[in-house]
Amino acid sequence: MLACGTDIPALTEKVGIHVPVLPSPAILLRFAASRNVVNTILCGDDIEVRQAHNGDLLAAEDYPANCNVRETAEAAQRAVRRRLTGADSAALILYSIGERPVIQDGYPILGFADESRTVYVASMHPAVTCAATIGRLVSEELGDGQSDEIPQCYWPSRFTALHR
Repeated sequence: MLACGTDIPALTEKVGIHVPVLPSPAILLRFAASRNVVNTILCGDDIEVRQAHNGDLLAAEDYPANCNVRETAEAAQRAVRRRLTGADSAALILYSIGERPVIQDGYPILGFADESRTVYVASMHPAVTCAATIGRLVSEELGDGQSDEIPQCYWPSRFTALHR
């Protein structure tokens, strides 16, 4: 089972399987919030945020073309304060740069990547937000040998014809 983000291509290439997962840089942000303001994941044109178990707000931003990460982090803080009721005092605690796994064609990859069914790949963006559902589907497929709920367009075999 491979569920290792941007490292999937390096691992699958070792066994002759092409899986086009591309790294996409992102800024990950953490804000202190005085109270809970988000009950789910909120995604809009200038904000993508969820509340952590400890009450912090977690957000992600695309890496800026001008490479000014600090400016982007400050703009995200302004958006959080402006857009979320009760978050007007949200304070930026931390920001860092990470690599998101993005599939070349934009669809998730779920399924066995080889005919002998020895390598199973699960990759998508955003995996964290879909983890519970995807975990259930994958465990059903691994247990029963199939999952009728995983669309064929998600199967890794869609890339074999393109790679030849």
